[in-house]
Parts: sequence; C-alpha cells; structure tokens
Amino acid sequence: MFLLLWYSHMSMEIFGLHVSLQNISPILFIGMMNNNCHFPLL
Repeated sequence: MFLLLWYSHMSMEIFGLHVSLQNISPILFIGMMNNNCHFPLL
C-alpha cells in the first residue's frame, strides 16, 4: 500500500514537472538554492 502511494506520488511529481517545468523553473531554482540541503542536486 505504501509503495503504491509512493509510486503514484512520484509519477505525479514527474508528470507535473514534465508539464509545467517551463512555468515553475525559476521558482523551483530559487527554492533549490534556498533549500539546497533538502535538494542535493546542485
């Protein structure tokens, strides 16, 4: 059950990023710069 919820959440996240990346990329970048400890991608 937990894995199913996690998988659906991750797929929704990826789908949302894929669709609205050009709309939220500056906000996402600023968020990652402010919270780079939570997002160790940079």
